[in-house]
Amino acid sequence: MKTSLSCDGMRSLAFNLDACYTGFYFWVGRFSLRIGGVEVDDNPNPYCYIVPTFIGFGFCLAKFNYFSWHTPFSKFKKIEIKQKTEWQKMFDNDKVTDDLTMQFVEQYPYFCCAGFRIVAAFETHYSKSINDEQSLRKIYDSITRLVDAGIILWTKETGYKVAENG
Repeated sequence: MKTSLSCDGMRSLAFNLDACYTGFYFWVGRFSLRIGGVEVDDNPNPYCYIVPTFIGFGFCLAKFNYFSWHTPFSKFKKIEIKQKTEWQKMFDNDKVTDDLTMQFVEQYPYFCCAGFRIVAAFETHYSKSINDEQSLRKIYDSITRLVDAGIILWTKETGYKVAENG
């Protein structure tokens, strides 16, 4: 028996009804009770549906040729899941981002302000476009941290480079 007050509990409940896992399911608002069934599996893609009614129940009996019934509704309600990709998780650690930024500053010449060429080097190296604002912001923050700490320097004449004492 599993109770939940979270969206994950509602997703798990909808997943079990949708996939006809044996069990009894009850929900009121965000509260859900599941007897039987399984936890929702978000690998490789998250299950992005919940039941659309405020209150209801359902069941599925696999031993009886997957006989199932639930409170009537025409289709499950689709929700948006904000799940970080491995790419986005890579930039969560400031030290890792700073180390990667230093690696690119050491390996490539840069003659552009605001770090646009560093971002281009990240994209080329990883063969992936950095199009989410949070990852871009973390790269730019890393560049700023390293410049402020005097670890890398930027001048109009030389672009970004590792500081003499860095």
